[in-house]
Amino acid sequence: MLRLFDRLNGSSEDTLSIEYPDHGSMLIGGGPERFIAVCFLPDGASLHAEKNKEEGMVLIQVGGQIGDYPARNVLDRVTAVEVAKDYLRDHTMATSLAWIRDVAPEKNWSEYSDEQTA
Repeated sequence: MLRLFDRLNGSSEDTLSIEYPDHGSMLIGGGPERFIAVCFLPDGASLHAEKNKEEGMVLIQVGGQIGDYPARNVLDRVTAVEVAKDYLRDHTMATSLAWIRDVAPEKNWSEYSDEQTA
């Protein structure tokens, strides 16, 4: 696991994705010392990890894009590794963090073709 995190340098390598077909997926992005964690549930909802109530914004590159993230969502390396280990081991989100729901989908958009949603 640590070797995977060693590759996350926040520039050319900035995303780790863990996927389980019936459980959703976990995305951890950033590096080398600051990370963001998001869990995608099978119903299409997403939750982001919140470590503290710190104010302000932090620039982090995730998925090739630099973005402003709330400081309360930024995880240190040790915490990010533990989040990944928990998800790999149990398919669960780390209980040491708050997980805040981002999206509560009203429809299953995968049922629609591109022409219908365009």
